[in-house]
Parts: sequence; structure tokens; C-alpha cells
Amino acid sequence: IVLTGSMRPSTSLSADGPFNLYNAVALASSPASAGKGVMVVMNDFILSADDVTKTHTLNTDAFSCPNLGPMGYMRDGKPVFFRESILRHTTNSEFDITNIKELPQVEILYSYAFSSAIGLRAFIDYGVKGIIIAGVGHGNYNREYAKEMERGYSAGVRFVRTSRIIRGGVDKAAEEFDLKHPVARLKSPQKARILLILALTKGSTSSEIQRIFDEY
Repeated sequence: IVLTGSMRPSTSLSADGPFNLYNAVALASSPASAGKGVMVVMNDFILSADDVTKTHTLNTDAFSCPNLGPMGYMRDGKPVFFRESILRHTTNSEFDITNIKELPQVEILYSYAFSSAIGLRAFIDYGVKGIIIAGVGHGNYNREYAKEMERGYSAGVRFVRTSRIIRGGVDKAAEEFDLKHPVARLKSPQKARILLILALTKGSTSSEIQRIFDEY
């Protein structure tokens, strides 16, 4: 599966859409792309879906893989690869949307200086099934958050720790208030939300959720 787009309208002096589309078709039709999973082609670069993110609002090189770098690039209508994802994806996935009748509600909540737990409390009381915590630095949050997360966890809400920072990811760390909550590794808050939604269709234990975040 290959995704592409454009940063400039078709009426601009140097529209990037047509060439991006050409590269996307060339990549999708190349035998070298088999088994590579979902990819994004923008500005000649081949980007993996698990790490790609938009890093600029206007530039034609607005998309990049900040943690792992591009999978390769397009040259004269042919892909040149120098890495691929070893994580589970596409045909190797355990998720089957044909068997999913309803998706659980998962929200994202940011942590910041002097952040209160008002929003966190509201999400829990509303009955959401999962909350992505986009923490400061290495996915950190204050004690008020930690206290409210403990209440939510006891009520069946599942949390996943991520970071607001674009590079580095979040791993288990001894200085955290509570190590029971899964971490998103290199996933951004937005991507972690999608994966947690799917994970909650398979089970709700923290260990099972962490397994899924480790494998995908």
C-alpha cells in the first residue's frame, strides 16, 4: 500500500503532486516493494508508515521519519531501498476489521507545566476505554495525573504513555510514578491512539497492550 499527496496546489508554479503520484504508482508496481508494508512517497523519499510524520506545514519536504529515517528513495521511476520495518504489519497483522463491530473510544491528553487533571478526570468519568498520555520529555507527567490515572485504571481505563517530543520515543523508566502503564516506544501520540484502539479489541490487560506495542 502506497500513500502520497501534495504540498502545493495543482495551479502553483511548481506543483509537486503529479510527480509524487508518478513515484507512488512506480513504487506500488515495483516487485521490490513486495512485503514492505504501508509506505508513503513524498518529495522522492520512501517513508515507512510506522514512523512517518508531518514535520512542516508548508514545505514540499514536509514528511519525514524522525526516528528511523527514510526506507529509501525514488530514482528515475525505480525504488532504491536501504532499510525496511521488521515490525508486524499488513498481512502479518493479527487484527481483522471484518470481525470488529465497534471501536472503543480512545482520547489523547497532553501533559505540560502545571497541568491539572481536570481533562483526565472528565475523560475517565465520561467512560472512555483508553487514554494516550502525551507526556513531557520521556513521557512524564505530574503526581496529580498519576493519582487520577490510578483511579481510572481501577475503573478499567487503559493508559499508554507517549511523548510530545518528536524523536526518542518512550520506554519503561524507573523514575516513573507507576510502571504498570504500557509505553508506546517510538509511536507518536496520534499513532499510539490508533494502535490502542485496535489493541483494546483484543484484550484489556496492560501486558497484552504492551505486547502489541512492542510487536507493531
